[in-house]
Amino acid sequence: MSSITPRKQDAFRTRGQKTALTVAEYAAHRGVRPRAVQRALKQRRIQRGADGLIDPAAADRAWHANTRANRRIGAASAAAPEAEAVLELEAARRRRLLADAARHELEVARLRGEVVSRALAVRAAHGFARALRTACQSWPIKIGPSLAAAFELDVQAVTLYLEDAVRDLLTELAGERVDF
Repeated sequence: MSSITPRKQDAFRTRGQKTALTVAEYAAHRGVRPRAVQRALKQRRIQRGADGLIDPAAADRAWHANTRANRRIGAASAAAPEAEAVLELEAARRRRLLADAARHELEVARLRGEVVSRALAVRAAHGFARALRTACQSWPIKIGPSLAAAFELDVQAVTLYLEDAVRDLLTELAGERVDF
């Protein structure tokens, strides 16, 4: 551990420098305008010495400890509602940007012909289902006589059996729900 106290460190740092500064000199030292130093003096955030000059080391410590921006870092709970509001605003902006980007991607895909409207897809699926139902219903009449002849059975009995089987299958499929 170092045995050098902060006061001694300040003394080493300021060796060869003026130990007390005017308002303008201290403002140049801090990198601020003289008006900011005058305001800090008036608000008693920093102090002048007995000679009316400012000790830069002591004033720097006081400036850091007493300046609102530096205190705000330590008092995060007081600024929490403001910080939350800023975070909520940023989150809303991010969601809006993501939604806009997704909408633009969909528009580009639509223009390329990669996506179709839901209504068009439902109409096409409905039309295909009707055609498939009609084909299935006419299938027993087409295949029944050939099947009956191959197995030497009654044509009408085989056709009726196939029609009943197809009707049961279509009834079962009609009970299924398809969501798009």
